[in-house]
Amino acid sequence: RLPATVTVQSSAPYKRHYWFRPPAGLETVPYVAFRFESGAVNADTERYLLLPPAVHPSGAVYSFLPGHGPGDHAAV
Repeated sequence: RLPATVTVQSSAPYKRHYWFRPPAGLETVPYVAFRFESGAVNADTERYLLLPPAVHPSGAVYSFLPGHGPGDHAAV
């Protein structure tokens, strides 16, 4: 189970982008995206960070899930 965090609705109802703060003391983040698939976490070197209200090529508009926007979670 992942902790409650800022969550973005992607191009389909079941697709999500979860935002997590990097560990304290980390000066640079080598990748901006990771994939949680098949029980593993992998850096996704072919992706980039999208922010609402970006528009997906399908026409879907990225949006924060209700109750999971940047102002809905305490800074940790």
